[in-house]
Amino acid sequence: MNFRNYCQFKGKAKKISGLALTLVSLLVGGQAKAASFNFTRIADTTNNPFVPSTQYSSVERGLGTPGFWRNSYNLETDPNYQAGKGIAISNGGRIAYHAEKRTSSGQTYQGIYIGLGAAPETVATTDGTIFASFDQGIAINANKETAFIATLNDGTTAIYVNRPGWPQPRLIASSTEGYDFAPGVSINDSGEVAFTARRNGHTNVYKATLPTAPNPPSVTTEITQCSGLSADGSQCPVDFYAPSINNEGVVSFSSENGIFVGDGGATTPVVSDNPAFLVGSYREANINDNGLVSGYVGITANTTPIPGLQGQIIFSGDGANGSVIAGNYFENPWRWGHGDPTSSSFFSMGTSSINDNGNVAFMANQSNPQDSRNKKGIFTGSHAIDDKVIGLGDTLLGSTVVDLAMDRGSLSNDSEIAFWARLANGTEGVYRANPFGDSQFNPWLPNCPHQEINTMSFCGVTSGAWYDPPTAYGFHYEMDSDSLFTSILDLPSTFENPFTVLVEDIVLGEFSSGDEIDFSLYADILGDFLIDGEGVERFTVRTGDAIDPTNPMALPIKLAFNTETADFTLSPVELESTPEPATVLGLLSVSALFLGSRLKRK
Repeated sequence: MNFRNYCQFKGKAKKISGLALTLVSLLVGGQAKAASFNFTRIADTTNNPFVPSTQYSSVERGLGTPGFWRNSYNLETDPNYQAGKGIAISNGGRIAYHAEKRTSSGQTYQGIYIGLGAAPETVATTDGTIFASFDQGIAINANKETAFIATLNDGTTAIYVNRPGWPQPRLIASSTEGYDFAPGVSINDSGEVAFTARRNGHTNVYKATLPTAPNPPSVTTEITQCSGLSADGSQCPVDFYAPSINNEGVVSFSSENGIFVGDGGATTPVVSDNPAFLVGSYREANINDNGLVSGYVGITANTTPIPGLQGQIIFSGDGANGSVIAGNYFENPWRWGHGDPTSSSFFSMGTSSINDNGNVAFMANQSNPQDSRNKKGIFTGSHAIDDKVIGLGDTLLGSTVVDLAMDRGSLSNDSEIAFWARLANGTEGVYRANPFGDSQFNPWLPNCPHQEINTMSFCGVTSGAWYDPPTAYGFHYEMDSDSLFTSILDLPSTFENPFTVLVEDIVLGEFSSGDEIDFSLYADILGDFLIDGEGVERFTVRTGDAIDPTNPMALPIKLAFNTETADFTLSPVELESTPEPATVLGLLSVSALFLGSRLKRK
């Protein structure tokens, strides 16, 4: 999107002063209230001496920043950004992070780990390996393949990808090839890695394939061709910040002149050449699988509602359509020491992250004349109070937040947000914010006024949310309203074993995490049980083992209906009615089950 005319930008905005009318919140049904989230500890320094996996001496912060109060921010000189090493979340709530551990002899070593809220998995450490230290940058994909930048024992710096269980990490690019890497990396589900580096005196954006084994070389493609400060098109000079890559292999990046996308051929502008936008202020372009890009840009002083005062916005766009997610000095603006100290507007904007649904989370400073530079928080929309997820001064797990950071890979497709926090009690760690109804870790509970014994009933609930079913060896799902179940959108991330789905006595098959069960695709075997070619009135999920009845979070489920809302009831499958192995295509014992809503893996 060139944004030459604001009629292209959110349709109604003819000029920048109209942005106050177009600020929108995109997460959790239009407004993400702070009370709509609960929080999960992924890893922190509250060490348990009897559980070695929790013995962290430090947990590293993300690379995100709330920005500066001036027109733009320079990440290369931002102390918050330079202090971070990065955090990233994948679909299913898994978070990759950097941490330091202390051995029994008192020595410390660095590590990269993947956590879900239980025991973490190790990606790489400096404890007796080829790695001397880990540098700024981390990314994770749906397959737990984690990209990171490291300094080796011989002094070289390189980008690697590793996954728990692989015998060796796989080399992507090295300083021995002349690269000087910018902080940050990005990886897609195919294992392609995007990075920015200086080489031969020029800064360019690259993407590299994932080698099939540790030894074969990675194949690297140059996304930009910047051979000089003003050469080879408006995409040059490229900013020395990390790019972002989606599952189509398209890379987004920022330059002095705008935000661009490319896949190795010609680059295309998303935002550029607009007189309302400050040259050199474009920052941190992030792309989703639908080609939508989020980022930051500064606004010239002559186009803001307050004359002479420069502004900032977080936006998303695809080159033809776009939205302002949030901005400062647009809603309830205050002027230097005057105004409401609990203002709903922002003082400065910073790092953002976008998911495949087009939702955006970002860091910013709330407007507060008394303490403006210290009111940083994480937000999901234009209202600095209603759309706040967490901020300084808020309570987190029994203590007060005194510092915060997120990252450009902090938002999952379930709108879960990974972030780093330091608490007043001295604890620091990585945590996950779980939005109510949108996350498997914060599901709807039964809400009908009358509940029958051994059932769970939901009344007037929305399609696409998570629900927590009863405890049993399997579950029957049956509509009580004039609606149909159209899809099971995804399967659980916290359990390894498959499960079986049936409609009446017809087995649809065994399924695992990442699968989507669209009932309309089984018309040939469902016959009249598939109504109007669209969905079913009831279905069954069967497991091998009972779920812990004392744990209300043991089995959340996320479903799609053919109506906006529906009423339905869950009832348990008794042990004696569980199917024979041949009936369910060789079903093995399954310890637990829940269903989730994420995009189908490509």
